[in-house]
Amino acid sequence: MAEPRILFVAGEPSGDLHASFLIRELKRLHPGIKTFGMGGARMKEEGVEILQRIEDLAVVGLWEVVYRLPKIRKALSTLCRALKERKPDLLLLIDYPGFNLRLARQYRGDRRLDGRDARLLRAPPSP
Repeated sequence: MAEPRILFVAGEPSGDLHASFLIRELKRLHPGIKTFGMGGARMKEEGVEILQRIEDLAVVGLWEVVYRLPKIRKALSTLCRALKERKPDLLLLIDYPGFNLRLARQYRGDRRLDGRDARLLRAPPSP
């Protein structure tokens, strides 16, 4: 049986931290697991192939969102392309609702990942 492929998306430092703990444990249980997605330094330290760095998308306030909108759209496009090309077994979307809910909608609109559906999990923000 092939090791699972997991697309992680964490758009903020707290999500990066939570994801890194989960990835460490998953890799302990399944050493050959393939992980890729959007994250920061902590996820990278755990061996995730970072397709989009969270530092490039950090925004505070409306004007920063407007200013970075092209980068945000490019990041969404990159991850949508990864969904189609890499056909992950699991999508784990951590917090970052404005971005992750758009990615989830895109995934639902194009569910044919190798003839089956990948599992989609969304982790809400921690208290």
